[in-house]
Amino acid sequence: MRPAHRRPLAMSVVAGAAASLVALPFPALADDAASAGAATSATKPAVATPAEPPATMTAPPAQMTEPTTGSSGPNATGDPATPKASQPTVTAYTCATEAFGMDFNPFRRTIGSIAVTLEDPPPEPTGAGAATGSGGAAVASRPLRWRVAAIGGGHDASIAELLKKTCAASCPATRAEDGSLQLWAPAPKSVAELSDDEMLTLAVLRLDKLDIKISTFRGREIVALEKGTCRTAAAGQ
Repeated sequence: MRPAHRRPLAMSVVAGAAASLVALPFPALADDAASAGAATSATKPAVATPAEPPATMTAPPAQMTEPTTGSSGPNATGDPATPKASQPTVTAYTCATEAFGMDFNPFRRTIGSIAVTLEDPPPEPTGAGAATGSGGAAVASRPLRWRVAAIGGGHDASIAELLKKTCAASCPATRAEDGSLQLWAPAPKSVAELSDDEMLTLAVLRLDKLDIKISTFRGREIVALEKGTCRTAAAGQ
């Protein structure tokens, strides 16, 4: 929900939120999240502007692979020109996060847990007989997709609530050069390209450290910040 009278966020307001996020003792977040992620009101902090999304997004590289074949040559469909269908690779994470919602009146801070699910679809056939170097059918990689859901209630300032409708099915994700995942909503875009009322969320999930940092913008105004630690979980949990 938006305040009745919109006012631009002062840079000093944004700086305390980020400072609070950095100072957060994240090992204790899991305990706080387990106790229902109750929302608490806080004095609006002030913070430095977080890094904007990169001007050039890194897209997953195209892949060329051969279809899976049986002992007689054709795949399960009996058509040697059609690659065998496969299921997407699904990886689930449970993240304990602290979120700051500057788009509430009054400002809101909540602690809780969210479930982030990443889907890596199998390559898609692009046509029979295309050049693959071995006479098979060409396939092209599909973009990564992600979705988020709240675990329990009370985490109102989290992206799990902000993106409930935007990423109901899923939203796009990309891989950065450092191996981290960039989770976009609704789609990859530079903040400089946003219209005044256009929303953009970028979450960066570092797989080596299993932490997540999230910024949500309306135009060039920051309306939400979130940060936490994650662990892998079984898909669907």
